[in-house]
Amino acid sequence: MTRELTRPMTAQEQADFNAEMDRQTRQLQAQAAAEVAEVQRAIRFDRPLPVQEVRPLKGGERCIEGRRFQRIEGGWRDLPNDPC
Repeated sequence: MTRELTRPMTAQEQADFNAEMDRQTRQLQAQAAAEVAEVQRAIRFDRPLPVQEVRPLKGGERCIEGRRFQRIEGGWRDLPNDPC
């Protein structure tokens, strides 16, 4: 049993093995390309990109490098989801 499992492949077995590996590689590449195309299509065309409107600064707010900060007792609080 061990001798059969460890023997080198014959030329025909090697050719059959290589052909099967090539077929499976092409099939996997085609599936991957189809999945990538589907994801790209979903990202680009499924929905419009959200447009976030920038509201004016209120009293007690400051804009530093595009980030909005609100004055609180003892300092400033970053408002990360509210750019300015």
